[in-house]
Amino acid sequence: MAAAATAASTSPRFGYWVAFFIFSTITLGATIEAQAHTDRLSPAAQSNQRYAVACATILFLLSIMVVILHTKPLLSSIILGTKIEGFIILVLITFWTALVAIVSDTRHGLATDSSGSIANGNLYYFSWAGLAT
Repeated sequence: MAAAATAASTSPRFGYWVAFFIFSTITLGATIEAQAHTDRLSPAAQSNQRYAVACATILFLLSIMVVILHTKPLLSSIILGTKIEGFIILVLITFWTALVAIVSDTRHGLATDSSGSIANGNLYYFSWAGLAT
């Protein structure tokens, strides 16, 4: 426990990584649930729904990997303040942007309905929160 606190205290970005992990976990669950309950069955909508699930899965896996690396003193040197961390941040920004674009689009039936109303609040707000963080 003390090792995790030491590793976390050495990284000013650890709190952001934990937030990314929480947001990606909620977003992944909400995306899977929304895909299972959508009424949009066109091939284009289904393709975008699968892409949204893939984006959310990648975001979840990357964020949990970085959080785990931050909590292990030996492994934290691989990620803390390196180009690897910068590259992972760029990948996260790219996937969050794509995910928000897909789930916010009314044509895909994930976070919004056909009239533009928010149908899945967790998916809509937490995907935006992940992008904003």
